[in-house]
Parts: sequence; C-alpha cells; structure tokens
Amino acid sequence: MSGGVGTPPDILLASNGHGEDAIAAAIGRELQRQAPGLRVAGLPLVGEGAAYERVGLQRLGPQALLPSGGFARLGWRNLQADLQAGLLGLLRRQGRALRQARPRLLVAVGDVFMLAFGRWASGRPAVFVATAKSDYIAPHWRSETFLMRHLALRVFARDEPTAASLRSRGVPAVCAGNVMMDLVSLPGGAAAGLRRPGCGGSAGRPWLALLPGSHQDAALNAVALGRAARAVAALGRARGEPEPVFLMAVAAPAGSPALAALIEQLRGDGWSVPPPAGLSPQPGWTALRQNSGLTLWVCPGSFAPILHAADLVLGLAGTANEQAAGLGKPVVAFPAPGRQFTARFLAAQKRLLGEALLPVPADPDAVARAVWELWKDPGRRRRMAAAGQARMGPPGAAARISRALLEILAGLPPAG
Repeated sequence: MSGGVGTPPDILLASNGHGEDAIAAAIGRELQRQAPGLRVAGLPLVGEGAAYERVGLQRLGPQALLPSGGFARLGWRNLQADLQAGLLGLLRRQGRALRQARPRLLVAVGDVFMLAFGRWASGRPAVFVATAKSDYIAPHWRSETFLMRHLALRVFARDEPTAASLRSRGVPAVCAGNVMMDLVSLPGGAAAGLRRPGCGGSAGRPWLALLPGSHQDAALNAVALGRAARAVAALGRARGEPEPVFLMAVAAPAGSPALAALIEQLRGDGWSVPPPAGLSPQPGWTALRQNSGLTLWVCPGSFAPILHAADLVLGLAGTANEQAAGLGKPVVAFPAPGRQFTARFLAAQKRLLGEALLPVPADPDAVARAVWELWKDPGRRRRMAAAGQARMGPPGAAARISRALLEILAGLPPAG
C-alpha cells in the first residue's frame, strides 16, 4: 500500500537503495513481530519499494524508477541521467512526504545522504542504519562523522571495525550484525531439496550459482554470466571434468516483464528454450540450452535456496555477492557491462570481502580457469568461506536492531 498518512507512524523506515529497502523491510517485519500493534511504515527513495510491500508495510511518498538504479553516487554519468529523469523533483516530493508523516522516530537505512535528507525533511529524531560504508573499504569522511554525531541518536554500523572507528570519533555507534544475512537465512540450513534429478544434480558435479544482480543491468549481466558458464563447461569437458550445474538466481519474479527481458537477452546470445522434457525442479524455473547440450537454469524466486545449495558463485551483484560470501560460498567476480558492477565497484567489494572474493578479468576463459582452479583446491575454498563468514557475520541483526529501536522509542515523547 502506498500513499499518504492518517495517524503518524511510530517508526518510519526510510531507505535509498534496493538492498537498503530489503534491509529496512526486514527490520520493519521484526519490529511488528516484537511489538504487535506498533505503527511502522516505509519510504523508499529509490525504485518502487517492493520489499516493503512483500512484508505488508505501508509505503509512503512517491516512488519512481531512475536510470542509475540507485547508483547515482558512482559517477557523474549516473547522476546526470537521474537529474535528467527528474531526480530533484522526486526528492522535493519525497521531502514533503517525510514532513507530513510526522513519525515519532525516523530510521534512515543507507548512506549518510539518507540520514541527512531524512532528518532535515522530517524534523524528527533519527537513528541511522549505515549500510553503505565499511572501514574494510575506507573510513567515513570527516563530514559524514560530523553529520552522524549531530543527527543520529544511534548509528548501527555494518561491522565491528567500522563501529569502533566511528566511536573513536565521537559517533554513538554500535554493531548489532549485518541484516543482509537475515535475508538469506533458511530454516534447516542448506537446501538439499534442490539436489535432485531433473536439475541434473549428482555426486561430484560442481553447483554454480550465477548472480546477475537486481538492477537495470541484470539482463546484460546475465548474458556475461551465460558466456562465462559456456567457457567453464567447455574447459571442464576438455579436462575430463563433470559438467557443472548452472543456476542463475534472478531477482525479477516469475512472469514479470523484467524476467522475460532477461530470458530474451539470453536467447539472443545463443541460448534456446528447449521443448518440455520432464518436470522443472522448481515451479517457474526455465531451462535454456546451447547446441552442445549445456543447460542453464534461470531461477526466479529461489535466491536463498540456491545460495545454500551452491559450491561456488559467479557474481556480478552488490548485496548478493556479499550475502553469498557470508554464507561461506567462494565468489568469483569480474567487471561487467553496465553502470553498477564496474572495475571500480569490484575493487571496493574486494576490499570489503577480502579473501572471500576472487576478482578475475572480464574474459570468459579467465573465469573458467579460476573456477576450475578453485574446484580443485578445497583448502582455498575453505579459507575463502571462513573469510566471508568473518566479514559478514551471522544472522539475527534485524532482531537485535529492532529491540534497540523499541528501547529508543520508549524514551521519546509522542509525536507533535
């Protein structure tokens, strides 16, 4: 549900990114679980805020899809495209929505711009869930720490080194864990149900998850990953290795135009949809094939189960790569076409994930060599798994942050 506000929410979650929406929605769902009857709403600055809708939270303010997909900060070209598409007018309307909402507590999820904009526009007490920066990549700027000190009642950093660095500069920062890992937690752990006939599963075959991302670049990234999969399979055949199982975890839901466009891009690159030959291993999955007989499963709605089942990951995604690493899955990545997963972005993600991520050139043959070298080196895979789990931490952050938010809310006066 989207629109205006009648009774002001107790807590308004405001986010500026697709991954940030999912984090905010997870916190909102946990708030409602811990405090039934609490009025919680969400306001997404980027995109349409589908994550809020999926957990039943009211969405406030106008929403629009902009060309950068939420990555205007990554370069002037992205920012210019968003400005031409009406970014400033959209922000003005969203600022009015924040003022009209009058929440008792604003929870800004994203970067410091989200905190400053939300605090300025709403005029309400604010808490900041800082998802965009980590000291593993680079410390926050002095201007950012100044804003955090003066605008946030509390800052939830994404890891303890970042929280400690912020505290040393006078920011009321803590680390309650990384909500990203809550989003891929599965009851019972690994999804053994994916390993069955019809999906080609058998002992000794590598299972590779292909992650094209959730932004406008997803279809282009899918083509690049499809070419990498072909090279991996070809090199494996030349070496007498078992053919991998390739599962492309697509964010677009089954039946959506975005999924249809992604599949069409793959078909244009030589993948065909074969005639029905048995049941799909999961409802809504699509099998695409090459003339060599290589099969690629395009899998909407199965992101977490696929990550749990995978042995290795080929990832051209932001949050999804980090979640895969946090689950102990070695990630191989390369610069992709499009706006998001550039060489610069990949270098920053490498600093964030450390040994958990293996960057390679944007060449299918280089990707193939890296995949098979990792497959033949279980010791390195174990080291990469341990590094990713250490960097990302265990699940449970949404519950811990929600408990802290309820304590902060209890100490605030009613909204005026």
